[in-house]
Amino acid sequence: MGETGSSIGGFLLFIGLMILGVIIILGFLLFAAAFLIILVPLVLILLAWGALKSWWRGRHPPKELEGPEDYF
Repeated sequence: MGETGSSIGGFLLFIGLMILGVIIILGFLLFAAAFLIILVPLVLILLAWGALKSWWRGRHPPKELEGPEDYF
């Protein structure tokens, strides 16, 4: 009789640890998915902004100021 109780307790402990492991793994995957959902568009936006800024500077170089009339 004592052997059956120990076996059931071990089984319940195993099931509890399995549930805890699944919760931890799913939580990590959810965090990783949310991180990628935020990070990928952010990186793409920053790359596009840098390319656009570089293109704009190439098309519109700074004006060279020569005389007082250029300041007004």
